[in-house]
Amino acid sequence: PSAPPQDVKCVSTKSTTILVSWQPPPPESHNGILAGYSVRYGALDSEDPEVKEVKDIPSETTEILLEALEKWTEYRITVVAYTAVGPGPESSPVVVRTDEDVPSAPPRKVEVEVLNSTAIKVFWRSPVQNRQHGQIRGYQVHYVKIENGEAKGLPFIRDVMLTDSQWEMDDTAEYVSNMSLFLPYVCAFHN
Repeated sequence: PSAPPQDVKCVSTKSTTILVSWQPPPPESHNGILAGYSVRYGALDSEDPEVKEVKDIPSETTEILLEALEKWTEYRITVVAYTAVGPGPESSPVVVRTDEDVPSAPPRKVEVEVLNSTAIKVFWRSPVQNRQHGQIRGYQVHYVKIENGEAKGLPFIRDVMLTDSQWEMDDTAEYVSNMSLFLPYVCAFHN
């Protein structure tokens, strides 16, 4: 073919998949019978710069689901039509990012500083960049009273939401939360 597939669209359907759709090249540019398509894709700014290719897509197919992709990663995608003689030109590249997902690593370098008998300060760093899988918008600090080395009761949870200006795209940010440790107790009285 002397023209690429037309109207290439890419939509992330979840954190590890992208749906790629297209239309055939204009009929006057087929230069024979279309034998099929191939889709080429590669992660931008990835440790693995290899361009992958899905080949032998039947000529009547005009969409394919790319699976097992990296979470929250930008991909460059092109589509090529071919005849029995060989491939035509690539379509214009489309860049699309897979959806966000939950982090796959915990916060790092968690430290606690005792302020007084009822308060502590908790420090931590965000998970490493390639394990965040999206924009970290906040954290939860869980704490529980310990007696004789065992947890007593259910943990208390403190939400630490980040403002837009605190959102970091790397893993160098350090966060701090001061917490009072006044724990509620339930008392029962008998008449």
